[in-house]
Amino acid sequence: MLMSEGLCMDIFARDFLLGLNSTTRVNWGVEGRLTSALTLAMIEGSVASNAIVQSFHYSTTPALAEVLDSLTMTPAVPRLVGEIELVYDVKWPLGLVITSQSLDHYKIMHRFLLHVRLTSLEVREVWSLLRSIRQRGHLSPILERLCGGVVYKMQALLQAFNESFATKVLMSAWSELEHSLQKSTMLTELRRHHDDYVAVALRCCFLDSSEVHSAFLGTLAAAWSLMAFVRGLDRQVTGRATEEARIRALCDEYDIAQRTLVARLQSVSRDADRSAREFSECFLLRLNFNDYYSTGAGPEAAATIGERVGARSWMTM
Repeated sequence: MLMSEGLCMDIFARDFLLGLNSTTRVNWGVEGRLTSALTLAMIEGSVASNAIVQSFHYSTTPALAEVLDSLTMTPAVPRLVGEIELVYDVKWPLGLVITSQSLDHYKIMHRFLLHVRLTSLEVREVWSLLRSIRQRGHLSPILERLCGGVVYKMQALLQAFNESFATKVLMSAWSELEHSLQKSTMLTELRRHHDDYVAVALRCCFLDSSEVHSAFLGTLAAAWSLMAFVRGLDRQVTGRATEEARIRALCDEYDIAQRTLVARLQSVSRDADRSAREFSECFLLRLNFNDYYSTGAGPEAAATIGERVGARSWMTM
């Protein structure tokens, strides 16, 4: 559930972002508050709360509380995600199969996937803000289409990743794991098959490739920079040349970052692990299916982006 595209984690991410954009964000630093938010999201998402699920919780670290303590500046999401301590109390006999190393890997993946989900939800919100800013006359049609093109590419990219991850990890690799476990007769076999599954999931988060993972994080960072600037525009009267120049610069930064990511995905060696190679190919194929390259002709090509982003938002909720 925590690794999937489930409604539960969408609700949790939504509430988390809403809390960050308010003066009460310090409340997230209260011990147990994040876990309570997850529990409420599970109830709203109709997720059964069994003993295994209840063993997982978020722990508030002093570093996280310090980051959240600022009332004047919204903290960066990557830093927040990095400071959230994940705790999973593995009970017997699961502890004989799920090793401490596997748990560490799950924590790393959870942070990365939560980062992706938070970014995807923020993209949807920023699209609405762009339309509102345009209607107030604070942003020219050309700049709105320019930003809209970037927003659409962000959403298409994140959607392609989520779809690929669901296909290769949550469906294909999980089915292989279940099939292997049914044939296993020894504890060592169970542990080995589970470790193999975790390794596939890690590779599908690009955590085995520093170049691709770094490019992915760079793309997310560029997206957050633009989205933070758009939120700033929504809070003030804009239209000055310096701000328009900044918008163009941020859009260019994102374009460079995403081109770097796509190039590195395309350059995944044929000698790489099969699961990593197949995931990269699936990711690139999904980009085509999601019309990722359709906005490359210029601002005019993004004229109907609003409708497509809106439709895509409903499909992924």
